Amino acid sequence: MAPKRKAVQATKSAAGDKGSTAASTAKRRNTRASVAAAPDAATGNSHRAVPATSKARPGTSNGTAESGPPAEVKKNKARKPAAAKKVKVEDSKNSESKGKPAAGKDNRLGGPLPEGMKPAELAKQTEYFLIKDEPSDYSIEDLAGEKNQTAEWDGVRNYTARNVMRQMKRGNHVLFYRSGTKDPGVVGLCEVAREPYADHTAWDSKSKYYDSKASPDDEPPRWCMVDVKLVRQFRRVVSLAEMKRHKEDALKGLALLHISRLSVMPITKQHFDFICDLEDSESEG
Repeated sequence: MAPKRKAVQATKSAAGDKGSTAASTAKRRNTRASVAAAPDAATGNSHRAVPATSKARPGTSNGTAESGPPAEVKKNKARKPAAAKKVKVEDSKNSESKGKPAAGKDNRLGGPLPEGMKPAELAKQTEYFLIKDEPSDYSIEDLAGEKNQTAEWDGVRNYTARNVMRQMKRGNHVLFYRSGTKDPGVVGLCEVAREPYADHTAWDSKSKYYDSKASPDDEPPRWCMVDVKLVRQFRRVVSLAEMKRHKEDALKGLALLHISRLSVMPITKQHFDFICDLEDSESEG
């Protein structure tokens, strides 16, 4: 037991010496700390070192704060892409006004389109159409003489007219327009009796409507046709000249007045009704 007590006494003695030394060291540290904390005469700020545990900014290898551009500069940099984008949009608008045709134009067909749409687009939204033929080829009198006053409307070989015809539905209303005469105009009313199907004359080598590129195996058919049924003949011709007098008001945008080469075209209900009303009015000469 004696050796243990001696060890304890020796430990206490050593601790006493260490305590004396620690007190002396603390006193010196306090003196240095009071000097370090003294305000700077010029700035009034205490000189404090950046703690070693401070977070480093991205891209730095130590805890020292990285110097960077002022906040205002950063904001300006952030605004530069937006400014460039704005200029790009303005350039785009200028290029549209200079390099593209005006809205509602189809240069290939040569004029403004109804309501600014392509014919096939309007055809999807309407139930009213106009078909054209020359009396020397097929007249409304010929249609009146057909069985059930119904006939195939074949021989359409214009892609725009075909695309319009593809949108026709059974029961749609159709104006019959005679062309190629001294007095062209609307001569009667028809309706679609059968929806679009393959035009067999396209692959009939004996037909004047033969197309060597067409085949019965085409899907969808390269060329199509509908069946039209006569509703009634007009009591008088609603002439093209008469309709042209209304091209800036009631018939503004009517495809017939701008796309003379199109043999099948969509029209609006407003145009259809107005042309039918012209039949009951006195001819304007």
